[in-house]
Amino acid sequence: MAGTAKGHHTGEEGGAGSSDGVFEPSMDKFPVHIISCILEKLDLESVCTAACVSPTFSSAAAQVLPSLSSLDLSGYYLDEETLQQVVRRVQGAKSLTIDCLQLKNDTSIFNILGEHIEDLSLLKCSSLSYHILSAIRGRCPNLRSLLIEFAGCEDPQLFKNKLTEMLQKLTLLEVLSIKIRGTYFDVFDIRPLELFLPKSLKKLKLQQTEGRKFVHWLDKIRDIPWFNLQSLSLVLDVISDNLLMTVVYSLPLLVELDLEDRPFMDPTILDLTNIGLQCVQSCKHLITLAIVRSSMNYPTAFTRVDNMGMFLLSEGCGRLESVKLGGFANVTDAGFSSILYSCRKLKKFEVLTSPLLSDLTFHNMRGVARSLIEFRLISCRLLTSEALEDLSSSSKLEVLDTSGCRSIADPCLFFISSVTTLTKLNLAEADITDKGLALLGWETWALRSCASEAVRE
Repeated sequence: MAGTAKGHHTGEEGGAGSSDGVFEPSMDKFPVHIISCILEKLDLESVCTAACVSPTFSSAAAQVLPSLSSLDLSGYYLDEETLQQVVRRVQGAKSLTIDCLQLKNDTSIFNILGEHIEDLSLLKCSSLSYHILSAIRGRCPNLRSLLIEFAGCEDPQLFKNKLTEMLQKLTLLEVLSIKIRGTYFDVFDIRPLELFLPKSLKKLKLQQTEGRKFVHWLDKIRDIPWFNLQSLSLVLDVISDNLLMTVVYSLPLLVELDLEDRPFMDPTILDLTNIGLQCVQSCKHLITLAIVRSSMNYPTAFTRVDNMGMFLLSEGCGRLESVKLGGFANVTDAGFSSILYSCRKLKKFEVLTSPLLSDLTFHNMRGVARSLIEFRLISCRLLTSEALEDLSSSSKLEVLDTSGCRSIADPCLFFISSVTTLTKLNLAEADITDKGLALLGWETWALRSCASEAVRE
């Protein structure tokens, strides 16, 4: 008996073992097809990590990689050779995302394009030329979604020519996102989209373009019967009343509207006012709204919008599920709270750089807080810990971000610790001490212990 037991513990009868007599099961004993089934559930990074465990896992990973339908390499700075090695092992991926920062020429991208790609995202193409658009046109006829970021160093006319040629061929394109970095606001010219805009297009995102040119473009194509954009995202020089009115009246089927401007000087006559904000009511299908003024190029704000503009907006936007507002320097608590209380289906609420926003906006919002999933208040200096008190009643909140709110301190952690659904927390620049962090850790531990006891009972 003793001999049998010893043999069993040390692996003498076929089991894996160790020198101290403790049984150590080995995953390599599982058939390769079972390991492959497990690896199929993982992302690319996890599969590659598992391949390093043993020859058996490496074999299983080799079987899984070709079957991946999505390949996201945005978190890796790959050179040409490494990129070719990776893509060669995932040749049938329909969705492909690549960080192109380390790629020095177009050829590295040309060789990995193919008819199987339906969703293509090329990020940080600082060393690549506009000829990439020609390659996409010729090799990806089934493309439905395209996101591409250029450095904007080449001839704008060449870009327009290549874009026009590409759009003529991509007849299935539903999503088009183009970003041009490091250039003046008028480098991206909207005119190439006039004649060759795909009929299938539902989502358009452009950065950067000029508001006046975009208004002119919409005026020319608004009567095209098949032009039915559902999502529009723009980074502009200035958001004006004329721009907002033209957008909402020309695109009545909009579900998502995301506008950000970056003025180069203080807008006065052409700036957004309460009247422009009121017209958003006409978008009867709108569920996502973002209007933000950035001080990237010039320190300014929406000075001609006040509480009345927010009241007018809230009257017709009760169906909104996501709201993002930034740079509204003259809107007070009354204006922001009108949005919160009018949008009963609100899941995401974000306010940026609004100096008059205080704790009063969130007073007695227990009914509102129940639907929130994401709550972001960025660089709102009047906020204190009391603003977060009613969040303790939230049963769905997953993301809380108060970065830049310097008056928030330790007491907020007592309220936050009772939100059991929270998965992401950002308190950057808050006045949090070690004592407060200890409180957060203790309250979270105690809460989980109580929950465990309740389950056992």
